[in-house]
Order: sequence, then structure tokens, then C-alpha cells
Amino acid sequence: MATSPEEVTQQPTFVDKFDSAKFAKQKMRMTENLRFREEKFGGVLMSYGKPPIFLNKDAFDVILSLRDLSSFSGEEIAGSLRISVNEVAGFLKNLRNKGYIKKVERGVSVWE
Repeated sequence: MATSPEEVTQQPTFVDKFDSAKFAKQKMRMTENLRFREEKFGGVLMSYGKPPIFLNKDAFDVILSLRDLSSFSGEEIAGSLRISVNEVAGFLKNLRNKGYIKKVERGVSVWE
């Protein structure tokens, strides 16, 4: 164990085991009781008991396009918007971690 910065001989490495390609294939849906508020900068995604998410215009437009869909995948979003699957997967992962979207298996929403 190092007790001063000079004693550190190796920096810790952090491995993100997140597989964006696999995650982007999963079917997901928005959770219930979400509120959407448009703002000059884009918008705010809110739900009781969850932290609000402040989104720029592009991200807020994506959220609005997803809210009425029964399910969607990151691959579908990336393909329709012509952006990286990794970017979309990271965005959706953040929404899932905050409880705004959930995974759908065989037509049934599940929490991970």
C-alpha cells in the first residue's frame, strides 16, 4: 500500500465490462409515468423518485420519438439516426441505470 504519491509505482486500471454491441441488441422500453419538459437547451426527463435528466435538443428529440414505442433497441436507434452504436448504447445504459428505461423480454418488461 502506498502512503505517498511518490510510492505509487503502477496506476490502477479500470476495466469497463460493458459490451455496447450486446447491450444495443436488447429490446427496451420507456418506464411508466415519465414527464417530459421542453426547454431552450433541449429538455428535462423526469419521473417521481428519480433524478431528473437534462438533455440537449438532439437527445431530447430522440427521447420524444421513443416514448410511444412499445419497444426499441440501440441498434434500431443508431441505424435510423446514423450514429455510432457505442454512443447510443452508452446513452441508453445511462437511462437504464437511472431507471428511465427497462429491458423487454418476450414482450414483458423486466428490471435488471
